[in-house]
Amino acid sequence: KRPRFQGVLVRLENAIDAFMVPVTAGLVSAVVIFGILMGFFALPETLQGNNDDVPLMLYTAPELQQSAFGTTLNSINADSLLIEASVDANGRIEDYRIISDPNDSKDLLPQVKNMLIFTTFRPATTMGRPTSGRAVLSFSKISVRG
Repeated sequence: KRPRFQGVLVRLENAIDAFMVPVTAGLVSAVVIFGILMGFFALPETLQGNNDDVPLMLYTAPELQQSAFGTTLNSINADSLLIEASVDANGRIEDYRIISDPNDSKDLLPQVKNMLIFTTFRPATTMGRPTSGRAVLSFSKISVRG
């Protein structure tokens, strides 16, 4: 003979088995969605990409602002002319050195001197303060036939 409540227990077990797959799938999806949403909302403000923090730049190189090179330097050879310039904290050239074949550039010296006088730079900065720096200027002759 069967125990008294065994039939009720079998029916209850069958009813629970019918709901186990949907309940498990719902629970797993709820946990995954909750985890994803908490990942979005729990991020600290500093880790988001839209903050207006200015990056720390310890040193910036001098940048050319104005130059008279483009209008009057007509005697460049087929090779390019490279000049290393020492720029002071005011953006003016203190000293220069012709890197590309200094012997071949002797005829350019007066022109180069005159043009470097009128060339201005944005000075190099260290921790946001203007300081002296070095810049390399490269010029080449381009002939366009047309």
